[in-house]
Amino acid sequence: MAVKNTVYTFTVILAPPIEGGFTVTCEELPELVTEGHSEEEALLNTIDAFFTTIELYEDLGRTLPNSIRKKSAAELKQVVQKENVRRYFKRMESKFKGDK
Repeated sequence: MAVKNTVYTFTVILAPPIEGGFTVTCEELPELVTEGHSEEEALLNTIDAFFTTIELYEDLGRTLPNSIRKKSAAELKQVVQKENVRRYFKRMESKFKGDK
């Protein structure tokens, strides 16, 4: 059984469907699909959907793809730092475009 204190990394696609809200999918785990009214809600729902998918894989005797792996604390710190930088520049870009 998956331990919820374990840290995994995987890539998700966050898309706004025509009917509103946001849908999250994962190419590495096609069974992982969730949604939310906002980006934040959809991404939070992804956590539950991920662990539900892990349980499904375990029930079926399947292994997770190699691309989904556990991260060390040092690797996670690096990922978080890169993500914070990316978000900062995205905010600045939006602010700059809004000033025109």
